[in-house]
Amino acid sequence: MRSRLLVICFAAAVAGGCGSRASLDPKVESAYVDAQAHALCLVQTKAFATLAALHTAYTNALKASGLSADDLAAAQEAQEKDVDLRLRVSDKVVALCGGAK
Repeated sequence: MRSRLLVICFAAAVAGGCGSRASLDPKVESAYVDAQAHALCLVQTKAFATLAALHTAYTNALKASGLSADDLAAAQEAQEKDVDLRLRVSDKVVALCGGAK
């Protein structure tokens, strides 16, 4: 039973990509890391009157990256699967806004 469970878990990990890096263009990845970090710093360091205003500011900061809608969507999808990409964004947030609360 235990070996069967391990096989099922292994198969699920392989099917899920096993945390592997997505094939994202390095320029797109770099622009996304910068834009995502900037957007997160913005919403961490500024007070917004409404949730809608916060959402608009965050969305506009991402759009300001110059990435196409397709590239932005691909980067956001890659971030869901790529731990290294998420860590790069996190490190960039700390570098830009010092982990502001």
